Amino acid sequence: MRSIFQISLFGSLALSIAARPVIDQIVVGSHHTVEVVPVKDGKVKAMGKAGLYLCSEAGFRGTCIHYTTPWGECTNIWHTFPPGRHEGVSAAGADPGNWCTLYSQENCRGRELQIYYPGYKDLREVSFNDKAASYNCAAL
Repeated sequence: MRSIFQISLFGSLALSIAARPVIDQIVVGSHHTVEVVPVKDGKVKAMGKAGLYLCSEAGFRGTCIHYTTPWGECTNIWHTFPPGRHEGVSAAGADPGNWCTLYSQENCRGRELQIYYPGYKDLREVSFNDKAASYNCAAL
């Protein structure tokens, strides 16, 4: 019985790890400029590993963007995520080695939700679906 439990536990763990999407582009930016670059771009390697992965649909689906900004810098996303329309954030995950805070208002104010790796695949579970307006991140 114990070995059957272990197999099902490891099997479900493998499925949940495999469900996280592969990041192929990120948003590089500051308060004044934003640029989408491929992950293989040299700029990404020079930036380190701080970042926040946001998706417009639960389960890390829909429009997904990996944001990277300097630690401690507040970034407003209310009018820019997802690009071209306003649907809001439904899934969020911080990169390993840092944690991020989502805020319900711009300029990192309002209600807060701390995000650690691997994050929340469905922000409805924590009553924060479509509420993120800004974020900042810090090193662990």
